[in-house]
Amino acid sequence: EPVVLPRLRERPEDLHALFTERLAREGLRARGRPVGIDPHAFARFVEYPFEGEERELEMLVQLLVVYASSDTICVADVEHVLARHGSPSSGTWSDAR
Repeated sequence: EPVVLPRLRERPEDLHALFTERLAREGLRARGRPVGIDPHAFARFVEYPFEGEERELEMLVQLLVVYASSDTICVADVEHVLARHGSPSSGTWSDAR
């Protein structure tokens, strides 16, 4: 019997760990050093309405690292990426909390 894993937005308790792991990996891959995220920027990220699949999360993290104006992602960086590359839907990460 196949294992059914709920959508990522339905398990917000996993979001921070998955985001942090992907951010660390992508920072090293793209910039050769760790990249962090401002707590306010992360709060903005989790409130944006999008589907919330893990592949989408990975793509958005990659874009955040590329577009970030420094080694710490700020709210403006998140808004820039989400405005251009997010895929709005009916729910948000925080709706599932």
